[in-house]
Formats: sequence, C-alpha cells, structure tokens
Amino acid sequence: MVELNEVYRKWNQILDDNFQKYEPGPFSDGYTALEEFYYPPPRVFQGPWQEISNYHLWGESHNPDPPNWKIVLSDKIKYLEQTLDNRLNRKNWKYPIKKVFFPLRLPKLLAVPSLAAGDTRWRNYCFEAEICPSGLDDLAGLLFRVRDGQRYYLFVFKGGKVWFLRREGNVLATLTSRKYVCRPDAWYKLTVVAADDKISGFINEKLVSETTDSAYPIGKVGLASNVPARFRSARTFHPPNAHCIDSYDGKAGQSFSSRDEIRYPVMKIWKQLDLRKLHSGRTIRFGDLTGNGHLNPVLAKGSSLVKGNDYNALTSLSALDLDGNILWQSGEPSDEQNCLSSDLPVQIYDIDDDGRNEIICARNFHVEILDGASGDVKRRVPTPEAVAPFDRFKNILGDSIYICNLTGSSRPQDILLKDRYSKIWAYNNNLERLWEYQSDREMGHFPYTIDINGDGRDEVLVGYSLLDADGRRIWELPLSDHADAVSIYRDPSSGELRVVIAASDEGFIFADIDGKIRKHLRLGHMQTVTLGRLIPGEDSHQIATNTFWGSPGIIYILDLDGNVLKSFQPSIFGSPLSPVNWSGTGHELLLLSAAPDQTGGLYDGLGNQVVMFPEDGHPTLCYGAYDINGDGFDELLCWDHDSMWIYCREGKESEKLPFLPRRYPPIYNDSNYRSNISLGMVI
Repeated sequence: MVELNEVYRKWNQILDDNFQKYEPGPFSDGYTALEEFYYPPPRVFQGPWQEISNYHLWGESHNPDPPNWKIVLSDKIKYLEQTLDNRLNRKNWKYPIKKVFFPLRLPKLLAVPSLAAGDTRWRNYCFEAEICPSGLDDLAGLLFRVRDGQRYYLFVFKGGKVWFLRREGNVLATLTSRKYVCRPDAWYKLTVVAADDKISGFINEKLVSETTDSAYPIGKVGLASNVPARFRSARTFHPPNAHCIDSYDGKAGQSFSSRDEIRYPVMKIWKQLDLRKLHSGRTIRFGDLTGNGHLNPVLAKGSSLVKGNDYNALTSLSALDLDGNILWQSGEPSDEQNCLSSDLPVQIYDIDDDGRNEIICARNFHVEILDGASGDVKRRVPTPEAVAPFDRFKNILGDSIYICNLTGSSRPQDILLKDRYSKIWAYNNNLERLWEYQSDREMGHFPYTIDINGDGRDEVLVGYSLLDADGRRIWELPLSDHADAVSIYRDPSSGELRVVIAASDEGFIFADIDGKIRKHLRLGHMQTVTLGRLIPGEDSHQIATNTFWGSPGIIYILDLDGNVLKSFQPSIFGSPLSPVNWSGTGHELLLLSAAPDQTGGLYDGLGNQVVMFPEDGHPTLCYGAYDINGDGFDELLCWDHDSMWIYCREGKESEKLPFLPRRYPPIYNDSNYRSNISLGMVI
C-alpha cells in the first residue's frame, strides 16, 4: 500500500486553513435577489473560501436554521460545519422527478452545498481535508480542479463506497467507485493527488483509488457535502520545481489578453458626486437635461408598499449635474437607505420631439411626463386597473417603462408600461391608451422592441410572447418560469433575425423569428444577454450570459449558434454584464463589478481580467458603464447611498476613437434586466 507522506512530504504548501481564525456563527452571507445585480459588502469573513453552490430552496422552508455553512465551537475547537441535509430537497421533489420536469430541475438537483478556495489556474497539486460526515448515504468529501460551480471533480463518500466523480454541467459521471467501510460521526482524512491526467485518492494516508482523466487539467479546491458534516482542516501542496499555476501576466490596473497581448488603459478618477441618500440602489437613469451633451443622473427613490419585491413604488426623483448639484427634485426623498431588486418605472427621453428630454415615469398610481429641465409635470393620467394576481391595489404601481415606435412615427414616441409579471399596456406620447396584452404565462421583467417586417412600426417581445404593433400576439414560446432578459438581433453575417432569451431556470433559449426554438441550453438559472465582439483578435460576435440561483456567477461565452466557447466564475454574485468600449478597437469588455480584486473590473471574452479597479476606497455596491461626456468611450461608474465615483480612461483625451458602439436598446430604455446588443460601427 502506497503511503501518502512519500508523495508530498517535500512539497510546497499553498493553502492551510484549520478554521480557527473565524468567529463562531454563520459562514455564509446568504443569497437574495439583490445579489443578482448588486455587490454588497461582505457581512461574514470567509478567508479564501467562496460558496459556489447555493439557492433559495436552501432557506428556512428546508433548513430551519440557515445559513447551512457555519463555524461551530466544540470542546474549545472550531469546526466548519455543513448543516443542511440536502436530501430533503430531493424528497420534496419526489426524486427522481417525473421525466417531463427533470431537465428544468436537474441543475438544482446537482447543486451540492460547496465551498471553493484557491486559483482556477492551479494545475498539479495535493489537496487534503479532514471530514466527519453525520451520514453516509449521500455524498460528502472533496472537490478538486474546480473550474466553476458546475465543472469539477469529486472524491467523496457515498453509500458504503468511495467515489471519483466528474461533474460537467448537468452530467455527473462516475470515474471509479470502490467499496469502503466507514462509520458516521467518525473522522477521516481524504486526500487527492492530481498530477496531469493521473488522479490518486487516499483515506487516512492510504491509497484507496486511482483513475485517469484529462477533462479538467486546472482548477481550485473545495469542500462539499449533501449531508450534515464537519471539516477541521484543509491543506494544499504543489510539487517543488514545478509551476503551481498556468502562466498569466497581469498587474493591478493594467494587463493584457493572453491571445493578442492587447494592453488596456488604466482607469483614473474623473468625478465624485455626493448622492445624499437620494436613490434606491441601481434606480438611476442618465440623460442630457441641460443641452450640453453630457448625461445627467436622475436618481429615483422608491419604497416597498408590501413586503417583497412585487409592489415597489417610485416616490421621488432628483436630477443632478455632474458636479453633484441638485438641479431639481420632484417628491420628497425619504431617509430610508434601501436597495430594490426590481426596476422602478422611469426613463429619460424626448417623448414629444421638441428637442429636450422629458422624464417618463409612473408614481402615485399615475403615468406622468415631466419636463426634464425643471421636473414640472407636463402630462398625467391614472395608471391602469390592476389584474390578478398582482392586484393588491386598485391601480398598478408600474414595474418598468419602455420607449418604442408603435404608431409609425419618424422616431420612437410611444410608451410601454408593465406591471410586475401579468400585463403590459401601450400609450402614445399624449398618454392615450393604445392597447393592452395579458398572457397566461409570466410576462418577464423588461420588454424588447424591433421592427421585424419593415413597416416602420415595432413588434414587441415581452416575456415569451411576440406581439405586433397593435398588441396582437404573433406567437408564444411554450416555456415556464419567467424571462429575465429578452432580445431580437439581426445576425451580422447572414442578416437573419434571431431571438435569444435568458429564461431563468429554463436556461438559455435560441429561437427563430417564427417562434420555433432552435436551441435550448440547460446551463442553470440564466440572467442576462450581452452580445458584441468580446473575444480579442476575432472579428466574430459572441454572446455573454451568466447564472445566479443554483451555481451563481458563472459567465458563459457563446457563439451565435449557441455553442459554449468559454465559462468562468470570478465572482459568486450576478452582474448585468454591461459592455464597455474601453479600447476603441471594436472589441468590448464586460464590467463584472466595482470590486478592487479578481471578482470585479473589466474582463475580456476569454475570461481574463484586463482592467482592475484601484484600491482607493471607492463604493462598490452599484456599478455601470455609460458614455457620460459623449466622446464615444464609456466611463465606469460606481456608487452607494452616499456617493458616486466616475472613472475614465487614462490618456483618452489625446486618442482618436476608431470605433463607436451601436447599442440596443438605447440608453433611454434602461433597466436591471435589459439585454445589451452591441453590434458597433467603425468611424
């Protein structure tokens, strides 16, 4: 029998955690809908660990004492404990699920409570941890070569055996299994040695299993358990005289893509604004209110009239200049500091074609058009009557507003107003009702319009329904759950119109313009759609999308036929994946967050962090990318309840802009849930 200490006793240690440095109590921040688009400051110190697998069904209904990861103190020793019996979820779903529902729920069935640490570029190493599972009828043990929350190897106990498994998306494949007699509530040291494609597993330093597999040559380490279990140490070693990680050249603030060695400018601070607690998180809109070509922020404040996210009401608006001075206020901002996980119904647009922007909003159970320069009400009508099940009030509060062209005008001048999930109404610019539409399926978060047939009038994609300009349904996709982001784009090569939808638990949908699903990717709970030239050095376009519930924060890069080109998981939070024109080359970057570490900044489509935020004390709660000064390059914005910091590119004043993004929907249709279609043009 091979002794483990012969293998790694002279190796270099790169991770050592015995969990004694943490405070007893929760070892998880938990997840809410806020983390889909916000980056809240951490409430719990987790050291090098990230919770790469979690979802809402692990809440109080299945685990009366959440969160499921905790630091416990017993006999003056601290342990990391996973408290959830995840078999409860399977039982409540009558596992195995009926075949017709299985694809929808499979990503969650495979979501094992997991923590990961280290670097995704770690290659050959030895990883060991001591574990004491309370039961042995479901898996408990180690993860290794973790690429993301859906791609990793496992070395685990389960059902009287020890297993090597490989998870790849929704497939959990067995590499080897060996009988092994072990007792519940006993301590075992599990060790994995991964050396190129050879993988060896040890228990209590005795070799028990070996296999070969080359699917994942690199990745992090992790701890996982579907049954309550304790862990009391975790250590990782790598061989001497060997590279621990794949080579990558990157420095804080500036680095380059590994494909073309494109160097990107660092960011520098341009403006700092005092926001004076005037808004509710991401509910800020940008538009020119003064006629000087610069975008003014309009801060929207809102409150939840009923507990939850379904009845958020717009209460006040505050317009600022770029020095933070208040131009006007409409309504009285409350002292409440809150973040809303839904949209508020407000946009900035020249709706009456007089050359000056107006504010179009819904508040106090009325649809209003305000003068953009003064905030005075120009036009006002009651909102529509509410319909079940979102009928707590007689009239709707309004969930989102979208500007489009339904009447064949020379420019968009019509308005779509949606309630939370049930119904949508259309108005002209005089606030006269044009039509209304209601589906038996949920309406999703935010619509999308495009003139499909060339008649000068927009068709409307809302939820899974395509409507003509008069509100008549053309088709509806037979999907459940709700659509988080919807879009229709014209393929740059073929000119063919295509429908792409991030469909929550349904995954990611490719359909043709006649409503036939062409590709259905079960990638998890999908949140966003961003299309552009994302991979440096390639002339083709790609689509970026990401996950949240289940295995959060995984970013997928797809080609326009729906093939997965790349996946990576820098953060466990969601992100709107805003496209950023930072280099002016025609290849755009993705803004992940404003965090000044590897979880934030700008990423290319290969998964490389190429621009970092500086560690200068800037806010990180909210973030976005907008061309504030009209020069064609995007500025990076980050803000919280107190201040907004705006960054621009170092040296941009002297550079010629060779590329100008052409993005759709335009900035006057802003939303947490908007798609970002960026085809761009060379100038």
